[in-house]
Amino acid sequence: MRFVTIQSSQINSSKEKRFRKLRKKKIWPSIVFFAVELIICPCLIMIFVQFFASYVVETKLEQMHQEISHNSRFINNVIENGQVSPQAVERLKFYITNDSDICVVDRNGNVLA
Repeated sequence: MRFVTIQSSQINSSKEKRFRKLRKKKIWPSIVFFAVELIICPCLIMIFVQFFASYVVETKLEQMHQEISHNSRFINNVIENGQVSPQAVERLKFYITNDSDICVVDRNGNVLA
């Protein structure tokens, strides 16, 4: 059996070779990828927030449209049954929520409710 002795200079030289290889590696692709990610991530977040906000607004507008359509059908039904406008307005007050901005006017433009 033969023993090989390794000198400390050989160990240091192998470490130096690995360190040189590490220093020679290009870091630019990593920097470019990081910069691209810094640009893309905020853009994606802004797009998500914009879509979510438009969804909320469209949902609220759809809800308001349905409420107005229901109220107009109700008013037309009451008027077709021969009731006078003040009675129709009094019956309509039960169906109108507090936060809706609906104003019923007569033919002369006078506010009824």
